[in-house]
Amino acid sequence: MRPESPPSFVDVLWSQLQQAFSPVAEKRFARFIRQRGADKWIIATDFCTGDSTRPNDSFAFVIIPAGDRFTEIQEDLKRIPPRDLKDVKRIPKSVVRLLRKGRVFSICFVADRLRKLFPDAETARRSIDDTITMMKNWENASEADELIQQFIRMRTEAEKKTVNLKLLENIILTAALTAFIASLITKHGPAKLIGWAPDRDNITEAYDRIAPTMCSTNFSALCERQSIPTPNLGIFTQTKADLWCDQYIRLADYVAGAAAAGWDDPHGRVSPKIGYLLKEVFADNRYLFVFPIAFARIDGLFQCVVYYTHIGARPNGPHQQGKRNLQKLKPIRGRSREKLPDRSVT
Repeated sequence: MRPESPPSFVDVLWSQLQQAFSPVAEKRFARFIRQRGADKWIIATDFCTGDSTRPNDSFAFVIIPAGDRFTEIQEDLKRIPPRDLKDVKRIPKSVVRLLRKGRVFSICFVADRLRKLFPDAETARRSIDDTITMMKNWENASEADELIQQFIRMRTEAEKKTVNLKLLENIILTAALTAFIASLITKHGPAKLIGWAPDRDNITEAYDRIAPTMCSTNFSALCERQSIPTPNLGIFTQTKADLWCDQYIRLADYVAGAAAAGWDDPHGRVSPKIGYLLKEVFADNRYLFVFPIAFARIDGLFQCVVYYTHIGARPNGPHQQGKRNLQKLKPIRGRSREKLPDRSVT
């Protein structure tokens, strides 16, 4: 009998995400999906990573109903000034209203800026090799040749002496998180089309735009595992000359920036506008959830734990944080890949 292979990073992450989302966040998210009554959705995404002036990295996702509800949302978006968080002195009231009143739903993941998924370049290369081997064993591998070739090109580029390990980690993490959120939309609503609108960033542009490919592959794997339909997942792209996605991404920019700057700051010092966002947007908001992610390596295996964290405006001040469902960091054995569709990357 062949021994069980250890779960991949993505498998471990998805398992932890599901535990952290259940039951509170997923219940509220499902209610939001039903209330908006849309069959087309936009996942606006922004990142705040590698900023030495901020204690955390953050990955923010704002879920926006499209389809028949899109005109209504566009009117709200037009009221937001065309400036990012870093460029404003005061937070626009239009941003607060839109992020708080149930027109959109926000999910933000916060991670230690100094974390390491790959201890060295050779480990990263082996991870890509394992993914390529897995893909070549797919039943429809002949039909997915173009997809596989893109990963092979990525592996060739990773052979360089200088490999940006943090960028590679952020690509894998972003693709896995986006796929998980897209699968939640599909699980709780009759989604026909989901559009991913990420900010222009090295995370989405590097390695011949491998992140959207990873996201699509992971999304299909999650839908297959849960026996739910797989709607079309479109990737929005824009150029510097035509930043047509910015009106969606700007909301995610405010969420990502506040979380990276003000979440668990060891010194407890934040700027007035960040403090205002934490109090007026994050605190006691049933339409915004923050999930810190802790990373570790135990017995040579990568492990992570995802927390559900609630910010209450009372009783101990606007930034009081109450952590629920806190799980001890321990090895996660998971189920054998032989018992699940083996299509997640990486």
